[in-house]
Amino acid sequence: MVDTKPGFEWYMRDDGIIVYHFADSRRVTIDKFAETLREHRDAYTAASKAIKRLWYFSDDMMPTPYAVKTAMQLAKEMPPTLRSQIACVLANTRINTMIRYIFTQIDARKDYIHFFDDEASALEWLLTTESPIESP
Repeated sequence: MVDTKPGFEWYMRDDGIIVYHFADSRRVTIDKFAETLREHRDAYTAASKAIKRLWYFSDDMMPTPYAVKTAMQLAKEMPPTLRSQIACVLANTRINTMIRYIFTQIDARKDYIHFFDDEASALEWLLTTESPIESP
């Protein structure tokens, strides 16, 4: 039997940081992530609010061609004036290296994505740093 449940979940913390969990990189997971990211992007753009996200990648989250293609498309769709910060927590060194490299290829603006080995450092950066993009 094929598992059709997405390996992607999200929730909002009390401090407003949106947390994304990636359990795998199956097409159903990437599609759910893209749908959710677009909803968040549109809501925060309409409200002219900064968006801060904390992304967790499991060891099973391998960058597939479909995942990379989708991430590239999502990066192109981001409004240049949206104040955005993403802290990626990647405990696995192998996956950390691959995902860092892919993000450098996806988006020329690299100042809003930072990579961390642990949650505490990621949260500290999100809570103490303002997005480098100004509001419109």
